[in-house]
Amino acid sequence: MADDFNFKINPADYLGSDYEAFKTDMLELAISKPSEYFRLRKVILKRIKTQAVQDQYNIYYKLLTEGKSYTQIGDGSGSGFSLPKDANLAAGVGLTAEIEKAFVPSMPKQLVNEFALKAAKTIEAITDEAVEMLLPMNYRKIAEGREISKTASNLGFD
Repeated sequence: MADDFNFKINPADYLGSDYEAFKTDMLELAISKPSEYFRLRKVILKRIKTQAVQDQYNIYYKLLTEGKSYTQIGDGSGSGFSLPKDANLAAGVGLTAEIEKAFVPSMPKQLVNEFALKAAKTIEAITDEAVEMLLPMNYRKIAEGREISKTASNLGFD
């Protein structure tokens, strides 16, 4: 627990050395084997987007219909707030069993679907942005991003 509040910074991480090496590797891959680069991009995009979008939808669907958790909440270690998958979200906060049992929202499924799809669509945009940062469609952005970053650092604007 004490390490959670350690403010010592790894300079290589702060300066992005490993990330720069990653971008260099990806640029090399994109230039030397574009079909492999775009295959990698497609696989990463599909996997992360499918998982993130489905999870986001399911989280809100479970909450609004059953009042339950879709996944494990917390780390399960008992050090703080933790709930197992499918637990009543009102459980474990000192409410009476009667109140916990009453927390079943039962919202109409058409309203639940509308809201859950809105949340899924939001997370989809976020995953698209994350993948674009790592593996841009226009792979030349990798090189341009490196030059902009280096120029800003050299001028003291970072």
